[in-house]
Amino acid sequence: MKRCNNCGVVMPDNAKFCSQCGERMIVNRYCKQCGEKVALDDRYCTNCGTRLDVPQPDAPQRPMRFPADGGSSVTTSRRTYSIR
Repeated sequence: MKRCNNCGVVMPDNAKFCSQCGERMIVNRYCKQCGEKVALDDRYCTNCGTRLDVPQPDAPQRPMRFPADGGSSVTTSRRTYSIR
């Protein structure tokens, strides 16, 4: 069992997303220097002492915005699409 990094709910080991808040679950984390498996909250590798990168949550995606006036384009966080 593992805990969600966002809300703390206990989840099965094979969960990819939290069933309570929808946060993506981080499955495994490894030291870039020696390849040792490390805990998600470790700051240093327990095998070689290398400082570990602290995992950052993904930037939230903005939802698509549809034109209120019935226009012919949709804007997402990155692009504008024409609707036919």
